[in-house]
Amino acid sequence: MFKILLMGLDEAGKTSILLSMAGQYDPSRIKPTLGAERSEMNVLGFPIIRWDLGGQEQYRTDYLQKRSRILDDTDLLFYVIDIADKNRFAESLNYYHDILNYFREIGLIPLIVIFLHKADPDFLKTPECQQSIKYLIDQFKAKTQDFDIEFFITSIFNKKSLIDAFSQSILRLFPKLNALDTLLKTFIADAELDAALLFDENFFIVGNAYKDEISKKEIILPAINGLYFLFEDLIRVREQGYELELNLRKPEGNTELQFLFRPITLGTWHLFVLFVGREIIEINALIEILKRDYEAMSPFFK
Repeated sequence: MFKILLMGLDEAGKTSILLSMAGQYDPSRIKPTLGAERSEMNVLGFPIIRWDLGGQEQYRTDYLQKRSRILDDTDLLFYVIDIADKNRFAESLNYYHDILNYFREIGLIPLIVIFLHKADPDFLKTPECQQSIKYLIDQFKAKTQDFDIEFFITSIFNKKSLIDAFSQSILRLFPKLNALDTLLKTFIADAELDAALLFDENFFIVGNAYKDEISKKEIILPAINGLYFLFEDLIRVREQGYELELNLRKPEGNTELQFLFRPITLGTWHLFVLFVGREIIEINALIEILKRDYEAMSPFFK
């Protein structure tokens, strides 16, 4: 069982992140988190305890006074900072410093992930935003030299930025799952696909492979970002007992990219797979090949 903390100042956007990830974001219903809210989730059958910690000053003081109850046994810390609120940068950095000092005291070295949050699309393009991102990365790195730290630039208006941050970070807790990427790389080469991605029931990306970096960054990832709301609808419909499949085509120059989204079972995992290619005909045959390849590598996932 793993323990994940979600921390930061009040109004940094922590609750909005969780609601957006669950497909339940509604600005009119957002309320401040009061104290510590504990919930459980599963990633590929592995139990995870998630703590959402309210960021008001009274609660921050309480957490630091009762540090052992809140901070002990942490495997992963998500720390959220509002990059549009310069007036609170120093306050947020000081709070972060206090948290890390306790980890140092007890010899705990969790993975640290910084959400440089509220980087909404229009704001992200501005010099002010870029300067704040650079400044904060430098400041956080200076305070975190003895920890493993990662940064993600996120916004609730870019769902993929949140999915990437959660997926890549949580999967760091399961190093054996890197074998899924290896599996998919071999698979897309043999099947002559442009990409293949695996999603779990939380819609976390648990495996992905791309033909090349240029098409990944310039074509495939932007297209997938635009399709996220469709994937989520398909999953919700499936939860109601219906089976729907996605088959879309997107013009790219003189060719078309085909996107096929299907449920797939690999061993005991109930997942979703997205195939991306120029002309995908035998979808069922591809799924069976992927299942066969998984079975051949199954010892690596145990």
